[in-house]
Amino acid sequence: MTMFRTAVFRLYLLGSALIVTCAQFGSSYYCDKTYPCDCKTLEQCKPIVANKHRKEVIVLAKDKDVTSKTYLHWDWRNITVVYTENFHDPELMCHAHKQGARYGLRYVLKNITAFYDTEFRENFTKGLIFQSHCTRNDAINLDIDVPLAQDSNDSRLLVSVLRDIRNGFDDMIGNFPVVGDGSTTKCQLSFSVPWMPYCFDDMCLPEAEMADIVDLFIIKSDHIHGVHDWGGNCTAGAHAPFAQILYGYTMYMSVNMPVNQMVLSVPWYGYKYRCTYFDPKTNRCIVSPKPFHGVNCSYATGERLSLAKILAIKVQYNASRLWHSGYRTPYFNYKNTTDGYMYQVWYEDEQSTWTKYAYSKEANFKGIAVWYGDSLEYNSSQKEIQNFTYHMWEAVDLVEAYKYESRACDEQLPGMVTGIAASMFLCGTLVGIGLGALLTKFDRKRKKTIAQEQGDTDVLTEMMETEHKTDATIRV
Repeated sequence: MTMFRTAVFRLYLLGSALIVTCAQFGSSYYCDKTYPCDCKTLEQCKPIVANKHRKEVIVLAKDKDVTSKTYLHWDWRNITVVYTENFHDPELMCHAHKQGARYGLRYVLKNITAFYDTEFRENFTKGLIFQSHCTRNDAINLDIDVPLAQDSNDSRLLVSVLRDIRNGFDDMIGNFPVVGDGSTTKCQLSFSVPWMPYCFDDMCLPEAEMADIVDLFIIKSDHIHGVHDWGGNCTAGAHAPFAQILYGYTMYMSVNMPVNQMVLSVPWYGYKYRCTYFDPKTNRCIVSPKPFHGVNCSYATGERLSLAKILAIKVQYNASRLWHSGYRTPYFNYKNTTDGYMYQVWYEDEQSTWTKYAYSKEANFKGIAVWYGDSLEYNSSQKEIQNFTYHMWEAVDLVEAYKYESRACDEQLPGMVTGIAASMFLCGTLVGIGLGALLTKFDRKRKKTIAQEQGDTDVLTEMMETEHKTDATIRV
């Protein structure tokens, strides 16, 4: 095994050395000759001049089938950055720049200890920078998928690597002076972090040191949990519960993370769970346990599906949409005609995403992130699916629209956040009728958040379990 790991590490070093081929030439001339601009105009190959005061709307594209070109159907009016994950799409780069959005790649670091090797670290950093330069990227998102001990050498190494990348990007594109009113061509560096700090998932990130290096922190609300332990049974539930998002934000504020660097990612996908036991009265779906990251009940027991596939299943089985007011998340049940099992599907729709987007606006986040933009169906003839796709992008547009509306919106947002399950009106349509009920719900949510902050897990569990039973039959 040791020999195998050594061989893999050497191949890793060799791969990084190959990546920096263009770096060895040390100039943009090599990139221009070897990777000529693929766009219709040279302007589309240049870095975007972005306004640093603008709210961010980041979209991640995961579909490697570039022939599908789902991005042509996106609503680009408010998109500021688009990332691809582990692949480069020159046509998407051209289109993003044409629409005035940055284009970048997302990388997940899976071996932090490799960076102790000086040669590897230098090759990786240069390779990443020059690869980005050669492919006309002006943004990059980094993530890490290995445990980090608190105040460890590994965490300090991560900070040092990020600083090398930051300095390299500034040298590559040039740390240009601000252009106009708050505009800059500086390459944007973001880092994805867990939904809460304090070593969650054994990830002890030095947020304070990182904040001086990166431009944005993308908070992964899609990585909270999807299966809950109720009385020793693994029960299917939402993978991005609203209460936990509130709690995670509170915890990040306690470690002094700058709110103007925080971007809330919301999953545009869901999970399908096969029920080993299903209670039709409470809609409780008990699933098989599957340990993951130290917990017995996890979403790893489910199957992650795009929203397009989820909507196709819903239409196929004519399933009724259910709403859980505790999680602020929709779900539905259906019986598979092939294996005879009951299944429960938890996902996000325009109501649940709008709830989260509105809260990010209320909390003054720097922006939101769509995980993933190519998760929707853009060519369906089904009216329900067409409407779903339209309203998902409309939720993004509504949040951005409030930025330009009257400041009265800011005063009404707390009630809107909690009352969104019953109302999706625009800012000016909120009236006094029913506002008291909405504020009561908001107070209830705050009590739940306070209970979680104080570690009163008994109270929190009782509240959530009660809501699960009483709200499970609500059909919207």
